[in-house]
Amino acid sequence: MIKVMIVDDEILAIEHLKILLNWEELGFEIIGEALSAKKAMELVRSTYPQVIFMDIRMPVVDGLSLSEKILALNPNMKIVLLTSHRDFEYAKKAINIGISHFLLKHEMNKLNLAKELRKIHEELVGEEEIARSVKSQSIRDLLFFGHKTGINKFYQKGNKGNYCMFYLKVDRPYPIFDERIERNSKFQRLNLECIKENSEEVEFVEVIPIDKEKAVLLCSTRKKSTEGENWKIFYHIALKLQREFVNSGVSVSIFISPLFKNIEQLTEIYAQCEEKSSALVLFDKGSILNLQNLIVSDLDIQENCREIARCINEHNDDFVQMVQDAFELVKLNFHPVTLRFLCKELISLLENLRNQHHLPSYLDTDVRNELHADELFNLKDIMQWIIDEYRKITSTKDEINYSTKVELTLRYIHENYQRDFTMNEIGEKLSISGDHLRHIFKKETGNTILDYLTWYRIEQSKKLLQKEEYKIYEIGEMIGYKTSQYFSLVFKKMTGATPKEYKESLNKKR
Repeated sequence: MIKVMIVDDEILAIEHLKILLNWEELGFEIIGEALSAKKAMELVRSTYPQVIFMDIRMPVVDGLSLSEKILALNPNMKIVLLTSHRDFEYAKKAINIGISHFLLKHEMNKLNLAKELRKIHEELVGEEEIARSVKSQSIRDLLFFGHKTGINKFYQKGNKGNYCMFYLKVDRPYPIFDERIERNSKFQRLNLECIKENSEEVEFVEVIPIDKEKAVLLCSTRKKSTEGENWKIFYHIALKLQREFVNSGVSVSIFISPLFKNIEQLTEIYAQCEEKSSALVLFDKGSILNLQNLIVSDLDIQENCREIARCINEHNDDFVQMVQDAFELVKLNFHPVTLRFLCKELISLLENLRNQHHLPSYLDTDVRNELHADELFNLKDIMQWIIDEYRKITSTKDEINYSTKVELTLRYIHENYQRDFTMNEIGEKLSISGDHLRHIFKKETGNTILDYLTWYRIEQSKKLLQKEEYKIYEIGEMIGYKTSQYFSLVFKKMTGATPKEYKESLNKKR
């Protein structure tokens, strides 16, 4: 509704104007009446009307002088002067100070008043659209370039508020092969109506799309609250935003900034969000995070990478532990360059292993398509993928390189992994001692028989977990573990997640 105030020294004239038509049907609401200039100025300062109907001839201070004072406070105010034929000279002066709306009192009726109101409505809508566009551009200039001049037209310098910024980013797989993984999901236009409902505590200032994957939502608080209360309010808004995207099949993570007093701080807050957005890889998809709680630091892990390379070259059993330790260091002291360096080194090491084992290169398109690299959204996914790749490579040597004894051992494991057996049992089948079998198996495959059996069981359990018909304890029994507790313990040690967590992550990716 457009807010209207009526100023006239005659109460009957005010009442006549009020009942002449249904103001609300035309989008107007009468929020104040004044019989004197003094009262009118008080109402202007307290109710902020957008349109004032003013009698041009009033005692003490006439309508024209009062209009000059009001326009000095707000040049965008629409003032409609109620005149008579003999007020022609007043009308000319009114035009000179920027007033363009007049109604002749003796000709005023429902039709003329409605026509004038529609004209004012169109002007206000047009002016608001232009102002909104200019305001939006000013915020963009401040956000991206730090230009503060334009923003001061809308937010006076030194004007203290309580602003908060939401930084929204579409969840994307981590590009472990130094290439961008494209998906069809794009950033949709934000439907603010869904979150404005029941948001009396917050005023939504501006939505700024950054690109097809990022956007910024700027808002301000309407009342003073504690830090904890504000976080609950903002978190609830973030959840509503996420639901909007989920309905369109898009997952987004959101940073919530701390409150800041001056709009000019927006540049710095946005820069922090851009810098810290790389740390989203530490969290699951669809995370809502407090910007203050994220720290990006520097960490040199080149020595760790050298140790991992040494383990691979020497077929050292410590490889998995070394990878886990390296990723734990990255997690505790995150920096995007560090993660990129670690992944690059590990991919290079795995590539060399593939070459040694006569496997096709990662550069092969068919190989890339089978790797499920578009499912690596967080640090845990990346680490587990590296470990799984290592185990697959070292356990799938080209068969011509394996001795008959090792080939038969692998076949025995594949056929009997569902039950317990001993090394001596396999040795008896192959007419070889258990100790000698352990030695040649480790020498040729790079794994102990127990490690390979455990890995093979967990790989089979992953396949079963993708099916809905089996319960977790049933899967544990099917792959050779007597209790679901022990199965869960081994599964978590191998993958970093419990069977239940792994199954839930599969459901999220579907």
